[in-house]
Amino acid sequence: MKEVSGRWQRRIWAARVGSRRERLQDISSHTTGTSAPEPTPPTPVTLPARIQRAAFAFRGYDIANLGRSAELLAHERFGPIVRTVLNEVSALASDVLGRHIDVAARVAAEQESSLETFPEDVALIVGMGLAQLRLLEDLFGIAYSKGQLAIGYSIGELTAMIAGGVYTLDQLLPVP
Repeated sequence: MKEVSGRWQRRIWAARVGSRRERLQDISSHTTGTSAPEPTPPTPVTLPARIQRAAFAFRGYDIANLGRSAELLAHERFGPIVRTVLNEVSALASDVLGRHIDVAARVAAEQESSLETFPEDVALIVGMGLAQLRLLEDLFGIAYSKGQLAIGYSIGELTAMIAGGVYTLDQLLPVP
């Protein structure tokens, strides 16, 4: 119970209605009567409107670096965007390492990580993080820059700094 304007008021919650709960109108504890209050549906809040309270977490190096990357790359809507970002990262990684790197082909082939592939793994992890952010922006209207917090672990720190505009991809990708 909470006090509102000097009077105690309580909120009544209805049982499940369909697949969600609907809040019934606030009623004063001093109100009498036999009829039940009319349900007041909650105001829908879209995800882009809630982004100011969001925290983004970027992953680090792991034996399962591929995760579900191949599914994103093969997806009808997501694949072209993911491939574009991975090709950008591949071109930069190729310049830095002095040899041809194709992160998208590696993801498509589901080639797992090893110690020998560590430089490519950095490009893969950063590239997939950036690709997912671009998916949020391009397809769902969710701007990463509107989020409140970004954290990263290990290689994820690089992704968080690049996505946040602290550094550019070409400045940080050569570091590891």
